[in-house]
Amino acid sequence: MQKTKQAFYNKYLNFVYNGVLKKAPVQVTLFITSRCNIRCKMCFYWEPVENKSTHEISLNEIEKISKSLPNFFWLLIGGGEIFVRKDLPEIIKTFYKNNNIKHVSIPTNATYEDKIISSLEDILSSCPDLFLNLNLSLNGLGKDHDDLCQSDGVFEKFLSTYKKVCNLKKKYKNLGLGLNVTHSKFSENKLNNIVDYAVNNLTGIDNISIGLARGRPKDSSAINVNIDKYKETVQTIERYVVQGKIRTFKTFFGKIAFIKDMIMRRVIANTVKSGFQIPCLAGKISLVIDEKTNVYPCEMLSSVGNLRELNYDMKKILNGQILKEAVTKIKNNNCYCTHECSYSTNILFNIPLMLTIIKIYLIFVIKNLFNFEAIFKNFEDLKYFKSKQNKQFYGQKGNLYSGRTFGVLKKSEKSHDPTVPF
Repeated sequence: MQKTKQAFYNKYLNFVYNGVLKKAPVQVTLFITSRCNIRCKMCFYWEPVENKSTHEISLNEIEKISKSLPNFFWLLIGGGEIFVRKDLPEIIKTFYKNNNIKHVSIPTNATYEDKIISSLEDILSSCPDLFLNLNLSLNGLGKDHDDLCQSDGVFEKFLSTYKKVCNLKKKYKNLGLGLNVTHSKFSENKLNNIVDYAVNNLTGIDNISIGLARGRPKDSSAINVNIDKYKETVQTIERYVVQGKIRTFKTFFGKIAFIKDMIMRRVIANTVKSGFQIPCLAGKISLVIDEKTNVYPCEMLSSVGNLRELNYDMKKILNGQILKEAVTKIKNNNCYCTHECSYSTNILFNIPLMLTIIKIYLIFVIKNLFNFEAIFKNFEDLKYFKSKQNKQFYGQKGNLYSGRTFGVLKKSEKSHDPTVPF
């Protein structure tokens, strides 16, 4: 029991301390590649993906960057398709060793079946105190998924990878398996079908997340969604959770994560409708590094420095004037967007919303006890504290301050002939 308490203390204390006091990042997103073997219609990273990747961040560079970072809780890996990197296990192990990370999230299009399994085995066996959440992308069923990926056979590979990862989960308790569903104009009429299919046929899935298409996709109409469809799908997911059919949320921390997601989805829906809702902490407790070592407060705004130019010393950025000015502008202009990764930390470390989480947790426990089918009858019944500000800035525009725009290449970096899926 004493060891369990100590493990809990070591795992979460630093996370809560830095998050509440905004002393240091608790979440770092690292894009390790822009290479990808498919071309999803709603991809926000299409420019780097379609242009030949050069000077991609190396393992040696990652080691230097890692050593210049303080300890942090949560590492998110981004791309491109993550598993094109043969050294992925070494990348994760570097942060595990140097930064004491406790949680890593890895998204994948699930097409590299054997490479995924071998990489997961390596990471999980080498990092026993790390929880790894693998998120498989699913944006349609059968041909619909293949059409959105613009590649044949992706859905069948998804199913094969899913089965193999489920078998691996029997061996490793520190492996979670999630489903990422992107709500774009192309998929919104069949979102509930995807969720129903997952719950009834993919019973090894621990959680289902739905994210709005964002950024600057090649087909800009991808982000023109019907937010009522989003609300409908969110309520479908939440009903399944309350009914115990999505299993991550059976634990205490699973329930807290679920409630955080409930609030986040209302904040996002209201953001689409009305703009700014809550303060953004990007740059304070979360950072993004791309595969060319550019550093950003988030994936919407401009860079605040390049680590190659700073001898891989993140402290120069964390303590630098450029980041401080960017954070000030984010705060003073009430910058907002719909990016889920930013909202996760924005909600967890917003004091009024902490109280909302506790309140909803108690409601959840009571209604679960009496077998209610839903916590809230209507989407809007969940109330949260909104910051009332007249001045606001839509972060998706990306020009809050000068710097390199995330996911957009300079003219000199673009190829005449876009790369093709490999």
